[in-house]
Amino acid sequence: MEQVAVQTGLKDDLIKVFDGNKEIVDAILSIAMYQVGNGGSFNRIVHWQRIEKLPFSRPLVAPFITKLTQSITEENRMNLFRLRAERVEDGDLCAVDSTSRSAYGHFLADIRWGKNKEHLPLEQTNEVVVYGFKTHMPIYYRTFPGHIPDSRTIETILTDLRHAGFPKIVLITDRGYESLRNLEKYILDGQALIMWIRVRQSMVLGRIREFGNFSHAPEGMEIDEESRLYYKQYDLDYKGDVRKGCTKSSDRLKLNLYFDPVKRSGQLMQLDIDIKRQRDTLTKLKAESYSMDDDATLKRCYGCFDIKLNKESRVIEDFVLN
Repeated sequence: MEQVAVQTGLKDDLIKVFDGNKEIVDAILSIAMYQVGNGGSFNRIVHWQRIEKLPFSRPLVAPFITKLTQSITEENRMNLFRLRAERVEDGDLCAVDSTSRSAYGHFLADIRWGKNKEHLPLEQTNEVVVYGFKTHMPIYYRTFPGHIPDSRTIETILTDLRHAGFPKIVLITDRGYESLRNLEKYILDGQALIMWIRVRQSMVLGRIREFGNFSHAPEGMEIDEESRLYYKQYDLDYKGDVRKGCTKSSDRLKLNLYFDPVKRSGQLMQLDIDIKRQRDTLTKLKAESYSMDDDATLKRCYGCFDIKLNKESRVIEDFVLN
């Protein structure tokens, strides 16, 4: 792992950030290696040092780690980003990804204000990383309070990358970062981006409905032999609001639609299975004059059918495929 740090230039960048202090750099790399190779509590890092060869030779006891991490400033962090930016080429593809993380601590601001999405009795943070597609190396990292959605963090990420001196990189995001507000920001800033978008968005759903009914594939789509997917690309004209009464048109905004016939056939088969199971169960319940549950439960369990119930006894009188 130390050779990875050397070959990727990470060790040289850290030495520059910490003014040639090799001891601090070796300690940081050793802690990082422990996280990758073991991932356990830092209480056991001293035991791990006894069986693994690490750059830092002295025991990494808890007081030393605390003082070391507290000494790392925001200036150190941004200087490292600037040095990593020099290794990124203009137009490189960079992916944005995040994950939520529960914590037992209470003192960091991002933890203290982060609500747990899974409703666990633990504070939570969002860990965001941007990494290059060519090198697979992370170029940016930041934590956010756990309750902040991904769509609101992208503005901070872009600001940090700009301040760190990154060239014009092409970001790739999943659907968590999709919002009309973000889309307009990308257009106004001229930020190149590849973004997954939800099917229910009007600009997408309208195009899909234009295909109408079809058998194996929508008419007008081409097929890609390598991925075995059908696809079609549209040019979109979208205007973002700059200020009141003024707009800016999008530059080469495109919508790509993809269709997987194999996945669709599996979904259609599963739909037939669900319909048969629900019909068999409803037939049995009707024959037994069984008093049915509340309407919300019926809709959840027998969503393929419209069910007519007796108002007093809640016994099934009839059901039809919806």
